[in-house]
Amino acid sequence: MVLSPKLINLLLIAIGLIFVVLSVRPTISMRKANPTGQWLLLLTLLICFIAGYSVQILFLLANQQPLSSNETMLNTILFLGGLFVFAMVHFTRQSLAKLQHAKAQAKYDAAHDSLTKLPNRYHLSDYLQQLLTKAERQPERDFSLLLLDFKNFKQININLNHDIGDQLLIALAQRLSQQPYHDCSARLGGDKFAVIVPFCDHDKLDKYANTLSQRLSQSLCIQGLDFSLSCAMGIACYPSSADTAEILIRHADVALYQAKRSGKRYTLYSPDFHTQQLANFNQYAKLVQALAANQFEVYYHPLLYSHDQSLYGVEALIRWRLPNGKLLTSDDIIPFAEQTSLMSDISRWVLEQALCDYHGWYQQGYRFQLQINLSVRDLEDASFYPFLTAQLRRYPIPAQQLVLEITESAPITDLATLQQQLNHLHQLGVKISIDDFGTGYSSLTLLAQIPFDQIKIDQAFITDKTARYHPLIQTIRFIGHQYQVPVIAEGIESQEDAENMRIMGCDILQGYWFARPMAAASLEGWIKRHALLQQSYVR
Repeated sequence: MVLSPKLINLLLIAIGLIFVVLSVRPTISMRKANPTGQWLLLLTLLICFIAGYSVQILFLLANQQPLSSNETMLNTILFLGGLFVFAMVHFTRQSLAKLQHAKAQAKYDAAHDSLTKLPNRYHLSDYLQQLLTKAERQPERDFSLLLLDFKNFKQININLNHDIGDQLLIALAQRLSQQPYHDCSARLGGDKFAVIVPFCDHDKLDKYANTLSQRLSQSLCIQGLDFSLSCAMGIACYPSSADTAEILIRHADVALYQAKRSGKRYTLYSPDFHTQQLANFNQYAKLVQALAANQFEVYYHPLLYSHDQSLYGVEALIRWRLPNGKLLTSDDIIPFAEQTSLMSDISRWVLEQALCDYHGWYQQGYRFQLQINLSVRDLEDASFYPFLTAQLRRYPIPAQQLVLEITESAPITDLATLQQQLNHLHQLGVKISIDDFGTGYSSLTLLAQIPFDQIKIDQAFITDKTARYHPLIQTIRFIGHQYQVPVIAEGIESQEDAENMRIMGCDILQGYWFARPMAAASLEGWIKRHALLQQSYVR
């Protein structure tokens, strides 16, 4: 069947009209989404086009004359024009949809953590602001912000790899988002998370915090390895703790710091924390200044054999000489320093100064043990061993003369690194002493897992005059002798203490009964006087 030229022209215009009509609805949608004058102009043109196409169709239907070539060309152009309008509107709509999607994705990315997909700090602040706005209209609405920090997570990234750490964070985030009764959960960065709960009642918070902690600490299997991480929580309540989003987050962070410092599962914010925090900042600044101004000194406390009270060694102890001449002891320095990054700097300063002093005595012919206290944190630092070997090259003394006392005032967080460091030190010839034995976090565990050459009984066992600790002292002495290492009793304050410890089998004694800690300049004279006294005693 052959179509007539008139019918072909009618089809061309009709199809062009259909294309134009099909462009109207998308144009209206785009104008609603973007109410600008440009879309209104396009919509007006489309209506004009529809009218023009309709008139042309009516003209063709009414015209009985044969069509000229110019008329056929015009109708073809109208067909192509309708197709062009349809294609332009269609592709414009697609481009706008992609732009809207990209805009929505960018907005989502800006408000969410890229790893865990939880809301981030920006989203949390925005959500808190929404809650505060609602609370202004409804004063009875209260809520609490919980900040969480997982303990020892940094060591996983250091000792394993970041891929495992990332998978662990994702798993923890999933657990966190699945907990009931919370309005919002977010990741603030690293291993710090936040949760908002719609209540401030202390009993409810206690129950929620304990339940949340238990669920989050349940074992997770990542790449065939089992992990069980505990967390510390800081809690700030609205409106009792703060009345703005920024201050609420800050106060929850302060409470989190206190929880980590005290070892508690969670801590509720208290205004008293600021007073303590300000005191800590002042103390930190003073310690930094003291280290820079060389205000620290090293004093030496003798250790004596129990059987004849001859000199066994000296323990290096830090002192802080204030500008007014007052001398502060290690008890005024170490407990705070251990909670800061300064502990490593202070430990290394003491080690370097003590080795320098001892090297001078060694060159004069003195032979005794030099005992230096180190925190577990110092030995968990992989750079400590290279530092010590460098100092031994600088101040050459036999490594066997050096004893490092490990204090257990902090829990071990990286046993693998600690074992590696101590094994290297032991191979070097340095001796290891477990200090404050019986009062630390893991004394018996340490005995089984690290090399050691001494056990030092905490002075709290010796200074108690009720003798209730005597069975424990005898037990520690038995353990030491089973491992064939000397047992040291510190805190000897009387002849009776010295005699009791000797009878109970302690090998080495230390305390104010024999001598007080003294400056390096005084130690040499004390050693000579003590030697003369010993010679007189022997005669």
